[in-house]
Formats: sequence, C-alpha cells, structure tokens
Amino acid sequence: MNAQDRTEDALRAMHILIANAEFEPGSNTKIIIDKDEAQSLLKELGDCLYQMLDESELTKSSRQQAERTQQKQADLTEERAKKKAEDIYAGSLMYSDRALNLISDIIADAENRIEKIHSDMMEQISSEKKKIKTNQYELKGQLSDLKDTKKYLRLIEEENKRLEEEEKSGEFTEEADQPSYADVKPEIHVNPAFFQGGEIPSGTVADGEDGDDLSDKIESQINLDDLDREYFKWKDGEDTEEAPKKKGLFGVFKK
Repeated sequence: MNAQDRTEDALRAMHILIANAEFEPGSNTKIIIDKDEAQSLLKELGDCLYQMLDESELTKSSRQQAERTQQKQADLTEERAKKKAEDIYAGSLMYSDRALNLISDIIADAENRIEKIHSDMMEQISSEKKKIKTNQYELKGQLSDLKDTKKYLRLIEEENKRLEEEEKSGEFTEEADQPSYADVKPEIHVNPAFFQGGEIPSGTVADGEDGDDLSDKIESQINLDDLDREYFKWKDGEDTEEAPKKKGLFGVFKK
C-alpha cells in the first residue's frame, strides 16, 4: 500500500475514533479517547508522511533521472543529426568540387578547340594573304614589263580609291561597272627583225606617228642594214659571218 492510501486509512480511523468518543462530564467540547489508539493513529500518520516524503524524493529523483535520460537522448539525437548534417555538407562540397572540375575541363576543352579553330583560320588567312601578295607581285611584275606601268598603276589606284569611297558612302555609281582604264589603249612595240623574214602588213603605223605607214620606213631601214652588212663582209673578208646590225631601227619606234 502506498503512502497516500495509508494516510487516508489513518485519517479515516482517527475520524471514527473522535466521532465515537464520549464527552467529558460537564463539557460539550472535550471528549475522552483511548490514548494508545490515538498514538497508534498518529504514528501511522507519521509513517505515512515519511513514506510520502520518500516517494516524493523518489519521484523527484526519478524525474531528474528521466530528465537526464531525455537530455542524454536529446544530445545523442543532436549529435547524430549534426553528424548527418556534416556528412551531407561534405557530400555537397565533394559533389560541387567534381562539378566544378567537370566544368573546368569543359571550358579548357572548348578553349583548346577555339584556339585550334582560330589557329586554323589564321593559317588559312595567312595563306590567302600570301596568295594575294603573290598575285599582286605577279601582276605588278607583268605591268612593269609594259612601257606605261606607272600609268596603269595610277589608274588601278584611282579605281581602288573610288571603290573604297563608294563602299564607305554606300552609294554606287554606274562607273563601277566601267573601269576608268577601259578606254586605255596600250602601245605595242614590234621588233623589226620580225619583218625581215616576211611581208609587212600594210597600214602598220610607227609609234607616236599617226597616219604614217610603217611598212615604208621598215623597208628602207632594212635596205640600209643590208648595205651595211655587205660592206662589213667585204671589209673583213668574212663570207659566212653577218655584220652586226645597227640600232637605227629602234630609233624609229622609240618615243
């Protein structure tokens, strides 16, 4: 029986004891009870009180024990949660590191590809520039063989400037389809030795002389050369060797 039940029984017995007691003669408030029985009930109440105190201490101790147990359990749970959180955080860092490494590899690969493409493009551009320069040198070399090289170069530069100005202004004229050098007529110089073995076309005009028939001048010059040749043959006594030609024919064609 616990302290609470024993206390209730002792109080009930004391109540019955007092209720059944007789009054003291001549008094309506004082009663006569059995001393031993009253002491026994008081002792029982004292024991019940001590038992209740013990139970209270036990309850307090149990409560404290329970609190300590709960705190320990809470600490353990917190520690486990913290460990899991640290594991998750470490895993996220490792995953982020791998992802960043992968991104770095992708960027490096893309950079290498771009550099290769750029290098190939620059090589192609350099090759094309070399081809263009070679073609320009060939054209200039061919133009340098002509008498009017400077004039052609000047016309080409003027045409390039005109095209550049039209490209900047965005306006194109009809002259774009008709180069400024379209009406230029090149002068052709003919080696007179070419006409020694064949007929001279009639109407051939000498350089710089409009309307003069070139055939008469070439024929007269060739006759003079033949006379000179015969003279030197006779003088040197060489029957088979031809005398050197005079350069008088070039004076006819030179300006």
